Amino acid sequence: LLNTPFNMLGTAMRQLLRSSFAKSLRFRLLLVLLLTIISGHALAVQWSKVSPGYGYTLAIQSDGTLWATGQNGSGQLGDGSKSVAVRYKQVLSGVRDAAAAGNCTSFAIKTDDTLWAAGCGFSSTWTQIATNVKSLNDGYTYPTIVKNDGTLYYIVGSTVTQVTTITGVRSASQGVSNYVVKTDNTLWKSSGSTFTNSWAQIQTNVQSVVPMTYAYWPYNKITTTATIVLTTGGDAVVTGIYNGVSNTGATNPTNISGPTLSGVTAIFASGAGSDGTNSAYA
Repeated sequence: LLNTPFNMLGTAMRQLLRSSFAKSLRFRLLLVLLLTIISGHALAVQWSKVSPGYGYTLAIQSDGTLWATGQNGSGQLGDGSKSVAVRYKQVLSGVRDAAAAGNCTSFAIKTDDTLWAAGCGFSSTWTQIATNVKSLNDGYTYPTIVKNDGTLYYIVGSTVTQVTTITGVRSASQGVSNYVVKTDNTLWKSSGSTFTNSWAQIQTNVQSVVPMTYAYWPYNKITTTATIVLTTGGDAVVTGIYNGVSNTGATNPTNISGPTLSGVTAIFASGAGSDGTNSAYA
């Protein structure tokens, strides 16, 4: 009995295809129009950002919907469960930025500048944790956010704490040390790995900075504390220290300065391979 409707539909389709209408120009035009609509809808689905985490991924579509797939043991997908998702599923809407931070925490900035979180330290459903957020950096140790008024905050567990030792921040990034670019295009570095340390200006005319920190497993030694700096003139340069960790865990620090690449609009960095090598992209 359950198959009866499908059998009837199949019979009707076969009769339609055998009819004189199926052979007419009108039918062919309608078929072309239908296929055009279907293919146009498929092509309209575009992705604006993908953020891979440890065993899971977040992705934003051009319409502001947030989709997630992968491991979900801590509820980091934000779908209200802790079950693995083998396919992408929509988990949030009205999103302009997102980050899969570390092993099990997800963050999303909505178009109204509110910050939302799910996973470790939070729950399996998205929870609003901050307002007036301009940007988010997932960081080497813990995430940081910059608010619209230029104040800097860092997130440990479920606690959002303001950094009171620096203001006028445009963007922030974190490696072994913390870096901020101020609204006057000056680059500042903290004197230590925590945000309670003092800050010192180290460069001017900077658009952005990306740390190239990478720890070599199994020795847990930092192989690189270099940074890529993008100047306001469009030059990208790598500077800092490469520790040269050997396969015995020994280090051989080497200062890096250059080369410089001109005509650059964006910079990226990644650590790759078990040998602790790093890559810079511009």
